[in-house]
Amino acid sequence: MNTFLLKRIQLLFLFLSITAMYGHLNAQVINTESFDGTSFPPLGWTLPVAGGPNALWVQRTNGTFPMCAPHSGAAMARFTARNLNPGTQQDIISPVIDYSNTNAVIPTVSLWMYRDSTSTSGDSLTILINTSASLTGATRIGAIARSRYFNLPHNELTNGWYEYSFNVPASFTTSTNYFILNGTSQNGANIYIDDVSWTSFPISCSGTPTAGMVTVANVLICGGSGNTSLTIAGGSVGFAGLTFQWQSSDSAAGPWVDFGTGLTIENSGTLTSSKYFRCYLSCTAALLSDTSNTVLVQVSPNPNPTVTITPGFNVSYCVGGAPLILVVSGATTYTWNTNPTLTVISNDSVSVVPTNNSNYVVIGSNTFGCTGTANVNVGFRTSPIITLSSSVASVCAGDPVTLHAVAQGGGPGGGTQFSWSPVGLTGANIVVNPTAVTTYLAVGTNQFGCSATDSITIGIASPVVANFGSVTNGHSVSFSDSSLQATSWQWSFGDGNSSTNQNPTYTYSASGVYNVMLIVSNGVCSPDTIIKTITIVTIGINEVNIASQLQASPNPTSEITKIAFISNDTEAKISLQNSLGQRMMTKTIYPNMGNHFKIDISLTEFPSGIYWVIVDTDSGKAMIQIAKL
Repeated sequence: MNTFLLKRIQLLFLFLSITAMYGHLNAQVINTESFDGTSFPPLGWTLPVAGGPNALWVQRTNGTFPMCAPHSGAAMARFTARNLNPGTQQDIISPVIDYSNTNAVIPTVSLWMYRDSTSTSGDSLTILINTSASLTGATRIGAIARSRYFNLPHNELTNGWYEYSFNVPASFTTSTNYFILNGTSQNGANIYIDDVSWTSFPISCSGTPTAGMVTVANVLICGGSGNTSLTIAGGSVGFAGLTFQWQSSDSAAGPWVDFGTGLTIENSGTLTSSKYFRCYLSCTAALLSDTSNTVLVQVSPNPNPTVTITPGFNVSYCVGGAPLILVVSGATTYTWNTNPTLTVISNDSVSVVPTNNSNYVVIGSNTFGCTGTANVNVGFRTSPIITLSSSVASVCAGDPVTLHAVAQGGGPGGGTQFSWSPVGLTGANIVVNPTAVTTYLAVGTNQFGCSATDSITIGIASPVVANFGSVTNGHSVSFSDSSLQATSWQWSFGDGNSSTNQNPTYTYSASGVYNVMLIVSNGVCSPDTIIKTITIVTIGINEVNIASQLQASPNPTSEITKIAFISNDTEAKISLQNSLGQRMMTKTIYPNMGNHFKIDISLTEFPSGIYWVIVDTDSGKAMIQIAKL
């Protein structure tokens, strides 16, 4: 036999014996709660968030973290301390307790708690008492540490269930009192309790009791079989010696069959046909009784509808997003639980804008009056904050640039996925090649489906075009930059020297043909290069400007050109040089008549282009340009 049922039977015999000896005395009643019932919190107990997703006190048939079985019966109560922020608390509060007739007896409260070595964190249970169902103003009467290593109220040698009892302060003498079990997490392991018992001192019943009214959770059971909860209220309660006897019958007129455990709430048991129910209330001391109303529970062969909510059982709502639409199907009419964040759109759909993690429940009814229930957990989620950056602010058209996306916030777990437009790429880092000014948009979506965006614009820089002019004065050359979009310049003067000025002036140390190279850049686009030939000439043959006397004919030519000039020197060195300054031919010639020099230069073996004929005598140098077709 169940230990607590045996205790109640023994208490009843004790009460009957005392009553027979002394008449109507105030009785000490031992109340118990083993958390084995079908509902949680149990009848009369309260939770600040009963049944919601934020409820930390829950019913469990087996324990995890630590692993344990109930102390007795099928279930136990758990304060979910694991994986909570240290200091997180929540209460479970007992039914009202009468201490107005203790007659100097000290009331007590006791409970069983599983203590273990899973974690040495200071998860604990504090036992308080108050004249209202509130933690405000409550008096602490004891505490128990979940870890068995803590000396609270003392340590234990092995993991297991241990019973702890606490006395109620003598100042609590009213008829309205409540025990408050306050769980506190230190992010260690879960707290399990079972078989709470406490004493109360109600006045013994006298005279004829009032049975009250029976109500039924479901007056119609569909599908051919099922059970329902029966409750009696509004009658005589709070007195010792009251006995509640539940009865059932196939007819409203009886005969009646006793069943049940003698509580104000009872389960009908499995029904396969319609039955009538009532409760028979008796006062043991007065030997008087009263019978409640009769209620009919009908059993229908028609099945309960299967109610389904779309988009699913666990969904997310993103802060600031559009209302979440929940569509229900499977029945004919629907009733949703009252919630200020819910707006009914039509019979089968609602919109919700939750402000925290929320659970929405709907009851669907078909044409037979049969009902089905469905619920959906909506997680309250925040969107990530997306920030975009780029390797450069602008590029030359078609050049690559790397774009980088970073997500911050948006809940635990990370895992933000990025999609980019207008390029259709994905990932936190992408490479693009814009050909015009382009704004790139990245959408970051976290694991809960919440999204946020950011954008970045990449400019297009104009390409650089290299160009320059020059003015020669003897061996000194003034260069003038005429490049487009340039911001830096690199000159090479063809003789190994260089400059980074925009418009340099340079003096050559010797006459000759020099290839001057200019490289320009704007720091964004690719550099551009141009090469031009500069000729430095020393006038000296016969101390006249031989440039007018130095002749080449025919010019241009595809084969041979005749070079002629006049000089008083006895010999002259003739050189042929291409546009790159490379010496192609050198020959010494002598005047063939007086001071007249002539020579035929063959260009047959050379490629088409510009060439220079250089005349070098003791008196000086002269040059003439020729072209090969």
